[in-house]
Amino acid sequence: MRVAFWNIRGFHLPLKQKGVEALARKREFGLLAVLETKLSVSKLKDFMCRRFRGWKQVNNFASHAGGRILILFDPLKIQLETLEVCSQVIHCRVVCKVSSTSFLGSFVYGFHSIVARRGLWENLTRWGGSLSEPWLLMGDFNSILRLEERVGGAGVTHYQITDFADCCERLGLSDL
Repeated sequence: MRVAFWNIRGFHLPLKQKGVEALARKREFGLLAVLETKLSVSKLKDFMCRRFRGWKQVNNFASHAGGRILILFDPLKIQLETLEVCSQVIHCRVVCKVSSTSFLGSFVYGFHSIVARRGLWENLTRWGGSLSEPWLLMGDFNSILRLEERVGGAGVTHYQITDFADCCERLGLSDL
């Protein structure tokens, strides 16, 4: 089972959609999560018919305008059960139909403000605190774990990384 995650600017443009479709087919992804789609619900329906015919999707467009998180999956390869949809994260149970391998998947696109992201850290802590299954947590958290991770731009303060670092420590997460 191949899983991919992509924060792609301009996904609402047909050329970008065609490129994503070509990559998904070439790499034989069974599941692909896309961030910042900027698709409306009507454009999403058209996109699915044109580019990912036969695939299914889960999104959080209803909980946050602007198409923040879109999960595309091939139902011939993947069984996906949506467990919770929020403005910053979608939690799912994923089962590979070929190998019967299963895991919990959480697909994240964190808000840009420190205060607004706090709900994300609380949600992840609640979810990850009592799991008995493998958990794949991936996305754009809009935060960094260490001061030295920022290259260029404005400097980062300890205050800006504390919440994310604390969440990762509480959950025992490692940064791949």
